[in-house]
Amino acid sequence: AVVAILGQHDIYFGGVGRVVGTVKNTPATPVRRRVLLIEEATRAVIRERWSKAATGAYSFGRVAMNTTYTVVSYDHTQAFRAVVADRVIPELMTEQSP
Repeated sequence: AVVAILGQHDIYFGGVGRVVGTVKNTPATPVRRRVLLIEEATRAVIRERWSKAATGAYSFGRVAMNTTYTVVSYDHTQAFRAVVADRVIPELMTEQSP
């Protein structure tokens, strides 16, 4: 079974879950921002990506389901402070998941 998962997720924080969300500016305008996914038990940054400029959407796939995460969004333009969401619980990935 190890061969079947190679390249699909890492052995420490990988799994069948995903964390999705959107980043919006005020007043509720989607924006492109740097988003970090932090595993709460270890405080390790396990994923990092930029949200989509047109929609503000981000998705972290293939994460462990048995833990909670903190999502941090940074404004690289430095006009706004970081936005933090803690105790985020991943949802089960489906075949239609990105």
